[in-house]
Amino acid sequence: MKRRRLLVGLCTAAFVPSTARTQTAVTVHRIGVLGPRPTPLIDALMSSLSERGWHVGQNLLVETRYTQGDPQRAEALARELVAQRVHLIVTNVTATAIAAHRATKTIPIVMLTSGFPVEGG
Repeated sequence: MKRRRLLVGLCTAAFVPSTARTQTAVTVHRIGVLGPRPTPLIDALMSSLSERGWHVGQNLLVETRYTQGDPQRAEALARELVAQRVHLIVTNVTATAIAAHRATKTIPIVMLTSGFPVEGG
């Protein structure tokens, strides 16, 4: 009788999911934002991502770097984002897109706005 209880208990435990087994690790994606200053376009992007289930602090981390109008800082800030291992770099002007392109050849770069991206390099 004790043996049966033990076997039933073990079989039941094998098929009843425990909380440790059912929890899955949440992948946090990292986005780097590179631009001269905060803009409504970046705010709109963050809002749109939130509407689609990407929430800062839960499954999304946003690293922001702003040149504060000094284009000479763009390349150093782009290298910082690459060092932070972001999965995507978002830029909103041609100069920061070029700086991001020089900093990495493997991380995708998204330009929210750009006058002439091909001519700009």
